[in-house]
Amino acid sequence: MSFLKIIFRLVIIWCLSILLGSRFEIDNLAMFSVLFGSYLVIELVLSFGKWIPYFELMFAGFGIQLLISPFLEYHYFFNSVFGVMTVDELYYFEFMTYAILALYLGFKLFTSNSQKNEQWVRLNIESNADKYELLGKYLIVIGYVFYGLTLLSNSFILISLSYLRFIGSLYVLYSRSAKTMFYMLIVWVPFLFITIKSVIFINLIIWLVLLYCFWKLNRKVNKILLSSLMIVGFIAISVLQSVKHVYRESAWDPNSRNDLSLITLMVDQINNLDAESIKSIGAIMSVRINQGWVITHGMSNLGDDVRNLSQNYLKQELIGIFLPRFIYKDKAIVGGHDKFNEFTGWQLAEGTAMNIGILGDLYLNFGKKYGIMMGFVLGLLLGLLHYKYLSKLHTYPDLIFWSVLFYFMMMRAGNEFYIIMNWYVKTMIIVVIFFSYVRPYLLKKLVP
Repeated sequence: MSFLKIIFRLVIIWCLSILLGSRFEIDNLAMFSVLFGSYLVIELVLSFGKWIPYFELMFAGFGIQLLISPFLEYHYFFNSVFGVMTVDELYYFEFMTYAILALYLGFKLFTSNSQKNEQWVRLNIESNADKYELLGKYLIVIGYVFYGLTLLSNSFILISLSYLRFIGSLYVLYSRSAKTMFYMLIVWVPFLFITIKSVIFINLIIWLVLLYCFWKLNRKVNKILLSSLMIVGFIAISVLQSVKHVYRESAWDPNSRNDLSLITLMVDQINNLDAESIKSIGAIMSVRINQGWVITHGMSNLGDDVRNLSQNYLKQELIGIFLPRFIYKDKAIVGGHDKFNEFTGWQLAEGTAMNIGILGDLYLNFGKKYGIMMGFVLGLLLGLLHYKYLSKLHTYPDLIFWSVLFYFMMMRAGNEFYIIMNWYVKTMIIVVIFFSYVRPYLLKKLVP
């Protein structure tokens, strides 16, 4: 899709927002925000089968968590205890909508015509199935070795290399091996059980979506069936969120005598649905997915003054991305609370994990107006990096499997710039080492 076609679609959405805003007495910008957010979700659905939609997932997350859910909060749910939007609706959307739009346009400027590069990769790999199958098997074994080591230490290198088992399974998936199902099961079934036991489902959701995208790449996707499954899945996740705290308390309490079934809890919840409980479940789900209320607390706390770049986190984080801690003593801690506390004015408990996200970073570091401008610059950076990745697929077709490693942190609206780029740079070093040294050795020594 050309960049001009994207601009044309956005103009159509704006015209539609004027018509609907007038019809339902909703401000044009607020209506554009919810329509633009919906468009980003539709764009994700339309991308299935064409390429691996890392950035479509990211932008759809922005659309749901930062545009649609806040819109529903302002106009329908009105939570008054938790998840409260603390600034005026227009003030929020004047920053958030234009910042996401700037980020989106900056990214699309480089990539609007280049994502089709992934479409021929599958055929290229399948024509060399034997060597890729063998590479996949070795990576699964190596990945499980490092996964075992993560039980002793949670260092970054062990955690990232444990992902090799997932990457290896994708090699085998495309090799059309007679044992494909066997290798897929030994990788994904244990992961499924471990994730369900932990009651932390975001990683499972992301991996299942990615697995589906790899399976359907270059294949016809029934968009109506897919959309229906997504709606059913969203309803199921909403019900899950409403009972998850009960199940989690039981699963995590060693003294609990109640052996609760998650499925039973969900079925009981569905059987007792009425209008009031449906709205209650919707409100709970909105709080869970709404990243916008966190941003509004930052807006209320910081105001819209021009930031002093020498006093914010950007410089420290940029240096920290490229330098190890033993060289750079002030290297920022991934997942630390200092930035979140300063942004919102809160004091998070020691065991609580919350982030302000990329859009929160823009507001924290640059304020409202300059944050929107820097959103476009960030979009250009992400678009350029993705363009470089796509161009390398012509030389290394199996690089597509490794993209799940270095893009893994991109697909969450709550992840901050430092979390994403720190992971991206470190894992990219692993990828470069593999394709420069390990892959040639394996192909020479192990593949007939």
